[in-house]
Amino acid sequence: MNGMTRLPLGKRISSALAVTLVTGILIAGCSTPAPTAPPKSSNDSKLSGKITAAEWGGVWDNALQVVSPGFTTATGVDVVNSVNSGSVLAVLEQNPGLYDLGWVIGTTGVQAYEKGLTQAIDTSKIDNFDSLNPTLVDAMTVDGELSAVPISFGTMGILYRSDLVDFKIDEWKDLWDPRLEGKITIQNAPSIGGLFVMMAAAEAFGDGIDDYEAGFKAMEKLKPNIQSLYANSAEPINALASGTASVAVTFANYGIPLKTENVKIVIPDGGSAWSVQAISIPKATTNPDAAYAFINYMLQKDTQVTWADAASIAPANTAVKLPANVRAKVLEDKDVGASLWPIDWVEFGESVDGWTTRWQEIFAK
Repeated sequence: MNGMTRLPLGKRISSALAVTLVTGILIAGCSTPAPTAPPKSSNDSKLSGKITAAEWGGVWDNALQVVSPGFTTATGVDVVNSVNSGSVLAVLEQNPGLYDLGWVIGTTGVQAYEKGLTQAIDTSKIDNFDSLNPTLVDAMTVDGELSAVPISFGTMGILYRSDLVDFKIDEWKDLWDPRLEGKITIQNAPSIGGLFVMMAAAEAFGDGIDDYEAGFKAMEKLKPNIQSLYANSAEPINALASGTASVAVTFANYGIPLKTENVKIVIPDGGSAWSVQAISIPKATTNPDAAYAFINYMLQKDTQVTWADAASIAPANTAVKLPANVRAKVLEDKDVGASLWPIDWVEFGESVDGWTTRWQEIFAK
């Protein structure tokens, strides 16, 4: 028994495959061993059976294959990681009772809870709850209840070719510099990466990330600088590598493999948008004790290090110190974690359709 069963429910989503292309080199170079199985506690001795987790595939599936066996060794509970062809929100809704865990991002985490698909997290059962990044926790909280437990996060950054840009980029406002005309690639809406740029515009030219009117007005002014709107995570990296684009706004860690290709990576001091990787517990789970045990396992320091190494992602547990070999893959340090923007994922989910329409009015001209 290796504690890992893969249950594909269809073709892996294209965005996950794109992430695999971007970060596959980091996975291949993973050098941190799987976390040592902790001693069994009295609670662990009561656990049995299996848990089935809905997840995204790609780099995340690879990382789960690294970390999940340690949980089985410690508890005897098998982990079935189910790679889905659609959104985790959709499969939780369509398959009540099948899943014990759901890997979610900000929007799907709060939406699943609001739809009654997932249960409020009992934070008294989360061993390292007080060490979790408070911005991540607040963002996943709905009406005073935690909808999902943050496990890790990735921060948006500015990647640019220093040999193609003749000035130093330090902050979000620099993207509007006329010297960057026709040189920037950003993600298209409704993907969160594009709407994060709108938030950066609101922060740079308005009264904060929620000054959406100022943000969209600034996006109109940014349009001359936009070379392309990308659809998946591999495109901006390929554009930078080929020189098709000189600047890309994407997740900061995606640029690490291109550091030797004159690519500079900037996470502005004024903060940044981010995406969270969190775990929710479906209301219909048949093994809630094992679900909580797996969350606690994922938040242990050793597991957080291994997860960060395997997925090139920052730990949500602020008490974790990454060793040098893992730190080289993760750009989010203590200061970055403390300056994450307070994103309201409930409002984000409710507004995304309207924001996308506004976006299309700007970029379809």
